[in-house]
Amino acid sequence: MKILLYHRVAPIQEASSMMVHTAVDPDVFEQQMKLIQKRVVPLEESVEPHFDRSSKAIAVTFDDGYLDNFIYAFPILKRNNIPATIFPTTENIEKRANFWWDKLEFLVTKTNRKFIKYDGIQYNVATENQKREAYHALSRVVSRQEQYVDIVIKELEIVFDVMTTPEDCLLMTWEHIKEMSASRITFGSHGSTHKRLSLIGDTRVITKELQESKRALHDIIGDKRFGFSYPYGRETDYTPESTAAVIEEGYQYACTAVVKEFKNTDSIYEIPRIGISRNDARISFRLKTETSYPNLYHKVRRLLKKHKAKSWE
Repeated sequence: MKILLYHRVAPIQEASSMMVHTAVDPDVFEQQMKLIQKRVVPLEESVEPHFDRSSKAIAVTFDDGYLDNFIYAFPILKRNNIPATIFPTTENIEKRANFWWDKLEFLVTKTNRKFIKYDGIQYNVATENQKREAYHALSRVVSRQEQYVDIVIKELEIVFDVMTTPEDCLLMTWEHIKEMSASRITFGSHGSTHKRLSLIGDTRVITKELQESKRALHDIIGDKRFGFSYPYGRETDYTPESTAAVIEEGYQYACTAVVKEFKNTDSIYEIPRIGISRNDARISFRLKTETSYPNLYHKVRRLLKKHKAKSWE
């Protein structure tokens, strides 16, 4: 079976200008849901021992907990009677705090400065293209300092001469989560603060991430068993130790962003998923949902790596 991974569903004018590919257009999303409607099962059902994952079943998931999931995706899911699972980051919702990449975009797009200097490097931000280049360059800088991300963003607020505020929050609220949970939408944890678990050396910090997010969800919707989605989700973003902590804390299952089909032989604590983006036209969506797309995906990646290696010899 295939587990689909979405992040945002929004019209282009409301999507991230720097990461527009993450937001699927609502009309396209509805067309996608109609294509797979008869094959969709709840993710929670697919992790049960009796479930045959060699079937053509599909599950729909969302990471992060963006408000547009409620505004645009939820009515479409409800209208088509499609279950889905959303993994919000609970402390961000509680504090009405955007993720660092959205804060960075706000700073880059709202600044009136023509250039900024950070950590000894000058970034030109006078034009749209320059802003986009600066955003992606600074994203790499911030991601390398993720343990200190709050400090880095505060420093960038000063150099950009722009302040990010809770009023600009792009995430859903607890009230939205309550409403959705009454209509075939289940919720799991994406951590308390979206920390990359592989970078956390102290298992007590990992445990805190897992416990606090589960407690917050339980307080709002009452469920006692939740699934987990590893923040960022690549194979380098979690470790055997963090997976053991997920199991120890009583999570029902855990999702990754590793691109594969979900098979009977796979661990339910390393569930692979197939990302869907704004770039997926009808043909590529059908390729991802109706063929052995992950096998093709990995073959292409291996060829690209081989080609790159040869080109540098």
